[in-house]
Amino acid sequence: MAKTTSGRDAGVTVSSLLSALKEAQDSVRSYDTKAQIVGVGFIFTIGIITKLGANLPGSSEFNTIAVILFWLLAIGPIMLFGFVLYPSRKTVQSLRSFEEPIHRTYYVSSESPRNLDAYLKDIRSSNWSAEIAYEIIKVSGLRDLKRTRFIRALRASAFSFCVVAFIQILRTTGLDLLGR
Repeated sequence: MAKTTSGRDAGVTVSSLLSALKEAQDSVRSYDTKAQIVGVGFIFTIGIITKLGANLPGSSEFNTIAVILFWLLAIGPIMLFGFVLYPSRKTVQSLRSFEEPIHRTYYVSSESPRNLDAYLKDIRSSNWSAEIAYEIIKVSGLRDLKRTRFIRALRASAFSFCVVAFIQILRTTGLDLLGR
């Protein structure tokens, strides 16, 4: 017969499980928001690409440098922002040197599936302080990774705007770096 948790421990276990469930549900909902943001970004990107294609000169005057610059300056930052939205959990530093046994009961991963009985056994034997501390450290690493990537994307965007402004200013002086 399975050992049941009683008294104060049962309240902590149930509270922890409810918290884990809420986190999983919030995570699922956040993918909807991310998908909407990326969808709108994709629509704008398609508009930019279409406009570029319409403005390109004929094949005899086709300028490869202009196309490469466009992809680097316009599409590059968009891709970097995409990396902010979708970092892999695998890119976050692993915590393998942790002394306390972690059963991964707080954040259940489909990559290492277990049946209900095994999960319930892990719940009963978990040190919830260690489980939650482990997840806090993992989420903090993910937050720092997202921040670094976001700043990188902002810098790439600022650089792109500066290069585009410089090219436009040169064109007003009669110098055309793109050869049009």
